[in-house]
Amino acid sequence: MSSGAARPNHKRRDRPRVLLLWPGSLFGGGANFGVPQLLSIASAIRRHTDAEVDIIDLDLERAFGRVELSSLLAPGYDLVGMSCYSSYDYLKVMALGALVKRLLPRAWLVTGGYHASARPHEFTLQSSPFQFVTVGDGEGPMVRLVHALSAGKRPLMRIVGPEPLPDVNSLDYDWSLLARYRPVARSVASQAELYLSRGCPYDCAFCMERAKRDTSWRPLEAERAVEEIHRLDKFLDLRDWTLFIADALFGMKKKWRRTFLEGLARRPSRARKIWLLIRVDLIEREDIELMARANVSPGFGLESGDPQHLKRIRKAGKLDHYLEHMLEVSDWARHYDVPFGANIIVGHPGETERSLRTTAKYLRKLFLSHPKGTTGFLSVDPFRLYPGSPIDEERSQWEHDTGMRIHRYPWWHDGDQDFLSEWIDPSATLDFR
Repeated sequence: MSSGAARPNHKRRDRPRVLLLWPGSLFGGGANFGVPQLLSIASAIRRHTDAEVDIIDLDLERAFGRVELSSLLAPGYDLVGMSCYSSYDYLKVMALGALVKRLLPRAWLVTGGYHASARPHEFTLQSSPFQFVTVGDGEGPMVRLVHALSAGKRPLMRIVGPEPLPDVNSLDYDWSLLARYRPVARSVASQAELYLSRGCPYDCAFCMERAKRDTSWRPLEAERAVEEIHRLDKFLDLRDWTLFIADALFGMKKKWRRTFLEGLARRPSRARKIWLLIRVDLIEREDIELMARANVSPGFGLESGDPQHLKRIRKAGKLDHYLEHMLEVSDWARHYDVPFGANIIVGHPGETERSLRTTAKYLRKLFLSHPKGTTGFLSVDPFRLYPGSPIDEERSQWEHDTGMRIHRYPWWHDGDQDFLSEWIDPSATLDFR
């Protein structure tokens, strides 16, 4: 790390030192600013213990030059928590964990996140550098580990949790923990991110949200959510940024959603645009009107344009109306000039040539048929098999029912993960190509 990256001054104290480490972005591409997961855990640790807490984001460290892990760990941490957010992070996190263990041999190493919650035992093998793994929400387990560290009592159980956070309003985001990145953040990232709620009670077959165990929807109070956006805006100055609300499901309850959007419309942020993910069957015309006033754009997990395939994917509700409603939403977005995004998954187990053609026909209608065009854009993702998803948990049944064939499992242990995660024949009549 270059000398221009000023590290906090650390004086020797009896208080335990905790480092929360973000290992880098999902696919190694563009980074986001924020690491709200780690900020929330830091808030819990500082509220309930006397520990000193630092956060290091290896994406943003690149702005200072060559990243020297030994320099970053020089303060001598007693506990290091490392995020294994996605299965794509597994190999990277295991390698980083080994380096940290070598540099800090006496420190307790902990990991958590979606992949860690779905496959905790992968981190408790004899070859693992990690002493502990948290399942689900990280705040409670990390606080208990810090208490145990302070008391000198090493827990016997290496898997800690699940321990759902009962009240998300009890925590805050202390952006000062990322202050050293503020002058260089825009050189690495163009999008900041924030969480306003946790959980998604729906059961889409491809999604690994259930790996976190508690899927109940738990939002910040609507007024507090607006205030958190303004706190980030004050810290970062969002005029040159887009802001992504990274909730698994934004605004599930109408009253909360309307209160939030009305509040943000009255007090808009300076962000170029705020993007969020919401189910299309929750949206009404008034939501789109409020989004226009609040400078908000929605993204929809449409997944398919074939009603039968949507049923297989476990999209809830009246599926024929689901697709018709998306057309209505597109009309409202055009009327209020609100950009939106729609995402399709191709090659989902059970996909056939017929379902692909049905989807293509629907997408032409959605995006190309109106004489005034569209304010929307389409993103297309190949199906990826995530551990902890219903398909993964019920893999044998899906193989029997659809003829799907998984060519490499588990794909996250080696090789070209970008390819191996998608190397799946979706049905007996359609291969991965």
